[in-house]
Amino acid sequence: MGSAILGPDRAAAWVREHGGHLMDYAVHRLGEAAAPAAVAAALGASNWQAVPESVSERGLLIAALRRVCLADPACRDGYHPGTGAGLPDAELMERAWAVVDPLGVEALLLLFRHELTLADLSYALGLQEAEAHRLVTRTQDLIETLVSGLDALSRGRPTCEVLPPLAAAAFPDGSASARSDLLTHMIECSACNRPFNIHYTVPQMIDQVPVAPLSLARREQVLSLLPSAPDPAPPVVPRQAAPADSEGRPAGQDLDVRPPAIPTPGQDTPLFNALASRVWAREVLSPTDQATSPPPGRPAREEPAEAVSPPPEPRPKSRLPEALAAAGARTRRTAVKVAIMLVAGTAGMITGLQVLGPSPESPPETTFTPSAGDDALAGRLTLPPSIALDDFGRGTITLNVPGEPVSWRITAPGLAVTPSTGTSGDGDPAVIRVRALRFRHWCGDPSPTEVVLTVQGPSDSLTTRIRWKTC
Repeated sequence: MGSAILGPDRAAAWVREHGGHLMDYAVHRLGEAAAPAAVAAALGASNWQAVPESVSERGLLIAALRRVCLADPACRDGYHPGTGAGLPDAELMERAWAVVDPLGVEALLLLFRHELTLADLSYALGLQEAEAHRLVTRTQDLIETLVSGLDALSRGRPTCEVLPPLAAAAFPDGSASARSDLLTHMIECSACNRPFNIHYTVPQMIDQVPVAPLSLARREQVLSLLPSAPDPAPPVVPRQAAPADSEGRPAGQDLDVRPPAIPTPGQDTPLFNALASRVWAREVLSPTDQATSPPPGRPAREEPAEAVSPPPEPRPKSRLPEALAAAGARTRRTAVKVAIMLVAGTAGMITGLQVLGPSPESPPETTFTPSAGDDALAGRLTLPPSIALDDFGRGTITLNVPGEPVSWRITAPGLAVTPSTGTSGDGDPAVIRVRALRFRHWCGDPSPTEVVLTVQGPSDSLTTRIRWKTC
């Protein structure tokens, strides 16, 4: 990833784009006081991380922040979803979120609250994508079943006969065994986990308290805590080579080859000589690649003078390279002349045809120039007939409205749209995040569903269909 030093522009862009989600996660794990320093440490560490191409910037930053938080002894688990219109009270939902797997809770928060992709989630948690998907599906189903069952008890709706005593034993101060019994029952009981008994979903619970963007003061605080740039490294001084000796070897690198010892009586045998030769070859010939002395136990043999040939005389300099270079230069000059003649001839022919023939008509242009008072969306904004959400009921829509800025408002039943209102014009596209509030995959083969999304302008509106699969 990137350079060795986190530049101020890159850090500011990260804080502006992802700072709200980073701070929200850090506050959840460490508290308000320690969160800014943790975010700054994660920003600095992320600059050194090498990640797969499928991981986004937010996935990289969240993964680094998670490592920083887990290294802090004050790191805590748990989630307080809060409450809102159409949801049970906060204490009831906190009980359900507190008894399930903490890693599954974190996976749900990263996926639905911080909008990570499945590849981001796999990277942040260190799991395979298939395993991360199973963790999300299993934890989501269990939380929704628990919240719906506990809400039925609090409102006096009929439930199975086993649920009331199990819930009374598990809350508020039940043992781990009692809570485990409750979880086992909610998983195995066909009456408690029937689809029409599930009244609340995890996206609904998480969506009640949106992630707040960072204020200017908070952004400046995080940027001021970034690690400073390291001191520049000293210049590299080239190492001076030692002068060579008369044989061409650098001085001080004489080969330490000891002469073979005189064999003692009893060791001057063919077997001993063979073993000694192998040892000598391994210790001397292998590292030095030279045989400066004969192997031990073998007398040196004198070669006759006529058998030692003198070094060959240097051959006279060949003129073949010069001839080839001259021929190549002549060939290149000839090729350039031919190319110039071909290009000039072709250009002249085309010019003559254009002068003698009729002038071609210019293609029609369909540039839209809105008038100053035109506030209609039709003709300025094009929506596809339908938009398919991903496997977790999420998607994005980009609104590009040419011309003068125009205000808009988006409505879609059963969808969380962020932002739902705004103003867009030339050079100011709006990225809309869409999330299905009803999203469940417990059945294994979810059915397709769709709703109509409406973009309402000052004087007209446009619609498109949002499609996804849910149980």
